[in-house]
Amino acid sequence: MKLRRIAVASVALLAIALSACAGGANQGGNGNGGGSSDGGGQLVIDTAFDLTTLDPQRMNEPSGIRILRGVYETALRFTSADAGSIEPWLADYEMSEDEKVLTLTVKEGPTWPDGSPITADDMVFTYQRLIGLKGNPSPNLDGITVEKVGENQLTLTSDSPNPQLPVTMANPSLGIVQKSLAEENGATLDAATDKAEAFFNTESIGSGPYKIEKAEIASQVTLVPNEEYWGEPAKLDRLVFRNVAAATQLINIKAGTANIVDGLSGEQASKLDDSLQVTSEASNQMLYVLMNQNPAINEWTSNADFLAAVRAGIDYDALMEIAGPGTVRAAGIIAPMIPGALDVSEAPKTDVAAAKAALAASGYKGEEVEFHVANDMVVRGVSLLTIAEAIQAQLKELGINLKLNPQPVTTALGPYRAGEQGMALWYVQPSQPHNFETLNYLPDDQMGKRAGWPAGAAPDIEALGEEIRNASDAERVELFGEFQVLMNEEGPYIQLFLPPTTIVTTDNVTGLTMLPSGDFDITQLGTK
Repeated sequence: MKLRRIAVASVALLAIALSACAGGANQGGNGNGGGSSDGGGQLVIDTAFDLTTLDPQRMNEPSGIRILRGVYETALRFTSADAGSIEPWLADYEMSEDEKVLTLTVKEGPTWPDGSPITADDMVFTYQRLIGLKGNPSPNLDGITVEKVGENQLTLTSDSPNPQLPVTMANPSLGIVQKSLAEENGATLDAATDKAEAFFNTESIGSGPYKIEKAEIASQVTLVPNEEYWGEPAKLDRLVFRNVAAATQLINIKAGTANIVDGLSGEQASKLDDSLQVTSEASNQMLYVLMNQNPAINEWTSNADFLAAVRAGIDYDALMEIAGPGTVRAAGIIAPMIPGALDVSEAPKTDVAAAKAALAASGYKGEEVEFHVANDMVVRGVSLLTIAEAIQAQLKELGINLKLNPQPVTTALGPYRAGEQGMALWYVQPSQPHNFETLNYLPDDQMGKRAGWPAGAAPDIEALGEEIRNASDAERVELFGEFQVLMNEEGPYIQLFLPPTTIVTTDNVTGLTMLPSGDFDITQLGTK
């Protein structure tokens, strides 16, 4: 098999280097904890949790991804906000010319805390477990066969071209676990028999610079140095992640009881004292309305004319005004910083006359339509409940009767992922900084299933998706433009906007390094 060194397109994504300036919460100076370097001490990070688990192969939420990046290391990793900064970490890699086979060669040197080397067996077990659990991150390896092919080598083979495989390897949900210890604590390759989640939620068996000291999924997670780390020691004696609402984040960063907050709106951040460092850039977190296409779930959301009425009836500009300064209109399902994104001029437009005509054609007579929203979810300072209430009021003027069903995110996530919600407001964030992931929106794929959109429901879109799979990188960019235009016309997703990434830090924070995901790398954080 002919192999080539993979060249990932370099895309400048949120190229931010932060070194903060101002007062410090729980600073600790040079802490006494073992296993740390740099300034030591403690940092407190306040954020709104969407955390549901600390089992890396079950976890795919931004809160968990941030935390576990310091605990479980990946075969490859990013070093900056540039999508081209992918580099070998626990393994070297090669991609086949046909983009179907990724070969990983495990490096000598990385070890587990007990001193044993990280092996190909550990990697094979990790990836096969992720596939077998059939959880939220499992689609990252959909259609992939994992096989050990040598003492220190394994392959990941795709049924069809999969150019995003290398960047997928950097996702913390693919963080490598120690096979022997995981199995001792109930981990298997089958969702029906795997009993390890409770263990992962309180203990950590990763090879990273940090380990879990204490975890309360709903409120706080504390990391301390892995004193047996094989690489450069952790820079801090303690990292504390707290589940804090945006309003309280604002209070805490002003008072100096938090060192980093990420939930403030652009407007809130603009009013902070100059002694705090504020960075605000376009995020890749997109708010959207899901319209389930399964008539058994909701007869109206699955009605094409009703869907068209909602799409044309939403006042997008008014929603962006609510979201505040720095908000970017979502033109399609690909975030603006990823190749293949549509220009904002191609975004669906508000057209009240068209909305009323489509509503009349639908046969809708004012029936109540349930509108699901996670009432405790705040994305970059923007409350989903506030946006849902605004949409409810806008569509009421057209004669659409939406009944809000607000629930905590921990309650709402399950039915959403199971495709059981009719009309719902959610946000999405790419797992990988690659346009290929957008194919998850096809009928019967990950996002398609959430929307009750079965295979065969959109032949033109599905045919274009297949063409994209087999196209070259250059061809894909143009094809993805066509793909999104069709999705905007026929798809069950109504993209709204992307609020800005606004991060505020105190003056003792160093090393805040942004990544292509729009998040920062906690392993690089330190104090001064």
